[in-house]
Amino acid sequence: MRPTAGATPWLDQIAELARTILPEMVRVGVVMAAEADIETLAERMQREVTAGIITGRSEIGAWSRV
Repeated sequence: MRPTAGATPWLDQIAELARTILPEMVRVGVVMAAEADIETLAERMQREVTAGIITGRSEIGAWSRV
């Protein structure tokens, strides 16, 4: 079973974060606004989750003592 409905709120948040930082990404040359197609980003990510391309989120952490 692939997680799709449960991923929707998370994908919406990621799409909104991308919308927020898009002007800066364009400014520094990471992406062109048309290329990002921000209006359909959440929908496209949802399709990728459904297709099994994205299986979940991943965090990486590190701790150290100085």
